[in-house]
Amino acid sequence: MLWPLSDPPAHATCKICGGVSPAFDSCDVNRGGPPGAAARPLSGQALVYFRCSDCGFMFATQLDDWQPSDFSQHIYNDNYIDVDPDYQHDRPVANAAMLLGLLGQPPTSFRLLDFGAGSGLLAEQLRSRGIAADSEDPYSTAPTAQKARSPAHSYDVVCAFEVLEHSPTPLRTLAQIKAHLKPGGLAVISTLLQPADIPEMRCTWWYCAPRNGHISLFSANALTHALRTTGASSAESRAAGLHLAYF
Repeated sequence: MLWPLSDPPAHATCKICGGVSPAFDSCDVNRGGPPGAAARPLSGQALVYFRCSDCGFMFATQLDDWQPSDFSQHIYNDNYIDVDPDYQHDRPVANAAMLLGLLGQPPTSFRLLDFGAGSGLLAEQLRSRGIAADSEDPYSTAPTAQKARSPAHSYDVVCAFEVLEHSPTPLRTLAQIKAHLKPGGLAVISTLLQPADIPEMRCTWWYCAPRNGHISLFSANALTHALRTTGASSAESRAAGLHLAYF
């Protein structure tokens, strides 16, 4: 259940490290869209973000009991393209090109899974270049999205582009990513990290976007803690939004 703007709880427990997380800020649940987009009409209901005093993880709890059908109805519906116009074509095409540059020419036994794949276009792009690639997305109904058919621990690389910020259970999501990887496999993850001035910006940061489904917002410390907790042997951030982790 969503709260009126004036009635947030005082604290929550951090979903990453278990630390005390005071209520940090709130914004209207209809806030969203790409950077620079015009303000959306307000709903009068608030999504409250908590921020951990220890690791800095910033998160909402109000959607924790939602089922996939709830997300499909209220967030990832036919109007989702209005708030994320790049997700259907431009972003998967760009990410496929980035992966091709990162991976080079892998061996014929190489397998990749696009986790949280949307339409499945990224995997299609890779398959057209001769790379064995599958897709998995619990919210997508796109007819072109293939579901992962391989057993657990069968992929050399699992990519999760713009996935973690959408998850109400990010540690569980990372565990699912790990479960698809061969031992020593690589997770390629994209999610923006909080800017240094987040204490001042609070929910004016554009990535605080409930209508986009952004409910888990990582600091660098929180992402490092989450990856270590779920068994990453090493990790590095190539940029503010791109992270590589070996499991």
